[in-house]
Parts: sequence; C-alpha cells; structure tokens
Amino acid sequence: MSQSLPVHAALSRALHDLGVDTLFGLMGDANLFLVERFVSQEPGRYIASVHESGATLMAQGFAAVTGRVGVATITQGPALSNAVTALIEGVKGRHPMVLLAGNTPQSDPHHLQSVPQEALVRATGAGFVRLE
Repeated sequence: MSQSLPVHAALSRALHDLGVDTLFGLMGDANLFLVERFVSQEPGRYIASVHESGATLMAQGFAAVTGRVGVATITQGPALSNAVTALIEGVKGRHPMVLLAGNTPQSDPHHLQSVPQEALVRATGAGFVRLE
C-alpha cells in the first residue's frame, strides 16, 4: 500500500530524485515547509536571498556556471511580482531554471496576497505549470 505525502514533502522528494541538491530562495509562509523538508530530510543545501529577484538570479547563475538546472523557491503573490524582472532576464538569457512559488488559496480570490500569478509569469515569456 502506498503512503501519501503532503505536497511539500512530495515536491522536496521529487527535487532530490531529480538530482537537485541546491535550492535558492526567500522563505515565506507558502514555502516554509518545502524548504525545511528539503534541508532536513533529503538533505539538500538551501541558500537564502534577501529578495525574490536575488533568489531567481542566483538560480540562473548556478545554471550558467554548472550547466545544471537552477532551482529557486519563493512565497506567493507580491513575492512573485518581485521576481518578474529576474524572470525576464532568465528568459532572454535562456538560463535553465525552475522557480517554485507558493500561491494563496484558490477559494479566496480576495486574499491580501492574491495576484494573477500565471499572467505575471507568462508575461515574462517563461512557462507556467500550476501544481494542484
């Protein structure tokens, strides 16, 4: 019988299984459990940033230097809008990276941190996949 995992645990395990050993980011309430699990259970290395664009650019720099996919994580809403300029740079520079961003509850469209995340990301030219 298979045992179900919380989304943050399954995502952390998938990163590990794909060979991701370094995660860049800025921690917030929507990615706290992912970061904690990645560091304590996989174990991986987490390099914190003081701004979402910084985390995104660090992942791109990692990709440029190592030839591997850079991975960054940020929290939801305004955090994602803070990363938009760096995402545009990544698309134009063709840097292979994944940005994992939390989201506000879909059942609360008036949430204080709710922004149109898919529209923001697609406007940069980057791809977007919603994890549900």
